Amino acid sequence: MKTEETELQDTVEDVALANGIDEVAFEIYCDNLMITENYEDAVSGFEDAYVGEMSVHEYAEQLAEDMYPDAVATGYFDCDSFARDLELGGEVWEQGGHLFRNY
Repeated sequence: MKTEETELQDTVEDVALANGIDEVAFEIYCDNLMITENYEDAVSGFEDAYVGEMSVHEYAEQLAEDMYPDAVATGYFDCDSFARDLELGGEVWEQGGHLFRNY
């Protein structure tokens, strides 16, 4: 017997599968934004927000290396502080090993 939660998860999974996106990450995204219906409408926002399976620190390092390669290579750039600032500033959020942008 399916519960309401199981039916909700099936719907999220069905939309993720139909759109070729990560099922777990899409469910996390929908849960975090309290999306409980019209999942198809959430796909575009998910695709804009989803960075991938990585930590905030890994994302900060990648972003810093793209923007300031010399500063990162010499150790001048503080990736730990940058990662903290990205998260505390609300630019990104991480859940279950999946990283999302807020912009």
